[in-house]
Amino acid sequence: MTKQIHGEAIPFHVVHELSDSPPIPCEFKIGDKVIFTNDAGLKWTQTVRAFAKKVTSWGAFVYVFPDNSSWWFPVRPETLTKI
Repeated sequence: MTKQIHGEAIPFHVVHELSDSPPIPCEFKIGDKVIFTNDAGLKWTQTVRAFAKKVTSWGAFVYVFPDNSSWWFPVRPETLTKI
């Protein structure tokens, strides 16, 4: 999970905050192809890459992205639909 992004490596502390399993039960696992729907209703095809070790205050803990470009932004499971 330390692939370089835009020429910069994922910060060391972030790698230690990621997990292969969710902090609470959910229907997703690493490698699942999903549709992410943002708050404006826009949709993107993504891949589940990791889970946060803790649920954020807004309920997010799933990291989805096609190419490790959004490693800092977990999403809520209810914004995802399995393909």
